Amino acid sequence: MKSLISIFAPYKLVYLVLSAVWFFVFSVSLFTGRHIFGGLQHSLLVVLAGMMISLTIVVFVFFCVYKFMHIACSERNKAPFEELGFRLKRYVVTPAVVQDSLNIAVILFLLATAFIFLKSVIPILNPFSWDQAFMEIDRLLFWGVHPWEVLHPFLGYPIVTFLINVIYYFWVPTLLAFYLLLIFLANHHSLRLQYLVATVLVWFIGGNLLATLFSTAGPCYFASVGLAHEPYAGLMAYLRGVNEIYPIWALQLQDLLWQTFGQPQNSFNLISAMPSMHVGTSVLFALLAWRLNVWFGWVMTGFAMLIFLGSIHLGWHYAVDGLVALLITLPLWLFSGILVWRFK
Repeated sequence: MKSLISIFAPYKLVYLVLSAVWFFVFSVSLFTGRHIFGGLQHSLLVVLAGMMISLTIVVFVFFCVYKFMHIACSERNKAPFEELGFRLKRYVVTPAVVQDSLNIAVILFLLATAFIFLKSVIPILNPFSWDQAFMEIDRLLFWGVHPWEVLHPFLGYPIVTFLINVIYYFWVPTLLAFYLLLIFLANHHSLRLQYLVATVLVWFIGGNLLATLFSTAGPCYFASVGLAHEPYAGLMAYLRGVNEIYPIWALQLQDLLWQTFGQPQNSFNLISAMPSMHVGTSVLFALLAWRLNVWFGWVMTGFAMLIFLGSIHLGWHYAVDGLVALLITLPLWLFSGILVWRFK
């Protein structure tokens, strides 16, 4: 038992925060009568796990090939396979790496399960009711013009839209890659804990609590939720036109999410615009990157900006969704750093 506790002890702060999240999950499950596991929720967890495993294998194979070529060609080692095995044993397949990998995998499973369940019950707790308000706030912030109309002269070209679409969906492997990166931050354990605590707080407070309180579907579903005025018809018509030239995966995914929305057999829902978790997590990428390397920080800051623009241009989010995500992520990052410092 002591050995088992010692494996998870370095991450006790993250598990403490997750225990509060799961107390809320069980409370909501009892209140709504919905099961935490089952249906498409379980299938999505399997898909996410498969993606994480696949990415891990790809990164490991790339690392092995790169190291082997470096040992054989640059170092001209006469026994490259033996040397590669030695370095893998010394730097990769170590007790510390295995321990960190196990903890991060458990943390991600608990967080993903809680998030998906709480997301699925948003329509029960608070049906979409804020789309009209956020549309009007957007227009107020941009002096009477919708944000997508402001961006359209700069982004409204088929090839540009396609590239933004690619970058926007590169967010998924980037999200998974950052969790892999955490495993190898052996000399930055406090920073690793700060990122994990901030991740739990941003997904729970932003993606669940605020998403439920300010329940919105997003611009692409503006007409589908029964609102008479349709200020995004021009944007969606443009995206459908581009889709005939280049594949715009946002449209297919938007249709798929709406088809699964509200199916009682599946108890499944991933539609929620406020706040933008794409933007919130991308800000976390940048905050972690800045702590590691200046150039890495600039790259991830640029990535976060493109995600914000893409969330508007592809019809997923109101501009205010991304702004709120930024405003909650920054203080939660700082708060997580204070928690890590206090719990040392």
